[in-house]
Amino acid sequence: CGLEAEGDARYEDIEVERFDAASQRMVKTKHKILVWPVRLNVNLKGKTLEELESMRKNIHMSIGANTLHEIKLYVAAELQSPAVITRIETGNKTYDSQEEVEALQSSIERQCREVVEQF
Repeated sequence: CGLEAEGDARYEDIEVERFDAASQRMVKTKHKILVWPVRLNVNLKGKTLEELESMRKNIHMSIGANTLHEIKLYVAAELQSPAVITRIETGNKTYDSQEEVEALQSSIERQCREVVEQF
């Protein structure tokens, strides 16, 4: 946003009315003022602050949703990995059953989704 000069400067006569405290009455005085015609130059295609904030929020929300999706894929892939399957099938396991592993996966996904939904 800016001002652009448009035309030549010129002097104009104006009359100003003001209260004179000494005489306790309204007094008119004449003055010359310099008038310089300008026009407002506005970029109508630029975004407002609200639009920029909304765009930024949408970007962050997309990043959160993408991160949640990546976590879901990673956990699902890990559950199918030979190391995890072996740990579940042998006595060397952290969880007692596949259901507990799936419950953990659901818990991770739910917590991620809750974080994303807060915004």
